[in-house]
Amino acid sequence: MVPLLAQAQAPADVLPDGVEDMNLTDSAIATQTSRLLYGGDQERFWVALDEAGNICLLTLLAEADGPDPATDGLWATSCPAPDAFYRSGATLRAAGSGLSGSLGQLIPADVQMDHPDLVAANGAETRSAHFLVRAPAESRAAGNLSLKRATDEMFMLLESP
Repeated sequence: MVPLLAQAQAPADVLPDGVEDMNLTDSAIATQTSRLLYGGDQERFWVALDEAGNICLLTLLAEADGPDPATDGLWATSCPAPDAFYRSGATLRAAGSGLSGSLGQLIPADVQMDHPDLVAANGAETRSAHFLVRAPAESRAAGNLSLKRATDEMFMLLESP
């Protein structure tokens, strides 16, 4: 459902030191499975599996000049089970302490990403065509989008919460 997970982990994909000790999810993140989806100045998004086999979307939101983003940044995760990910994908946004991040949406690989209203925020480059980084206002402006799956079923991409 996430082809990027089948690729070899590159140095840029590795989560910052100490993440495995942070208890970000109910089941520990299998750090060897992490793959960087988007790396911006103040936020980064990864996909990884947890030890229960759930598909996790992780984000780190930190001030660009902060001392140590891994420990001083704001982490958030969303780890749907594979069947829930197939139905709805994974959506995540971190905000707090005066920082407001983008909305990250990871969509299953069988969903066709050719809808004219489906664009990444500000031309943000991501490592997967099935990952969007958008400002929450852009997501709300697009509204809910019906996207076709390879099986001709429909996938509903919901606007941001």
